[in-house]
Amino acid sequence: LLHTVREDFDGAEAAYRAATAADPGDARAHSNLGALLWQERKDCIAAVNLGHLLHTVREDFDGAEAAYRAATAADPGDARAHSNLGALLWQERKDCIAAVNLG
Repeated sequence: LLHTVREDFDGAEAAYRAATAADPGDARAHSNLGALLWQERKDCIAAVNLGHLLHTVREDFDGAEAAYRAATAADPGDARAHSNLGALLWQERKDCIAAVNLG
């Protein structure tokens, strides 16, 4: 609500951080925080972490790929973003050519 209706990004970030601190296993809170940090702050690390969460916990491969691609666009030099995207393309998509062409 703070994020989407009120556009109170600082308040939303504080609420998501409080939720993740209260329940570190709450994947939705982590996902929402990662999405907010990427959408509003263009935080490459948050995008990589969101991709990792979507990939490994939720098995949302389309969402993970989009997050990793956003991270590589935000910071083309971020090796972790490229590595995670390559791993997703290889492991989940079985797309060896795309994974190899990342470099």
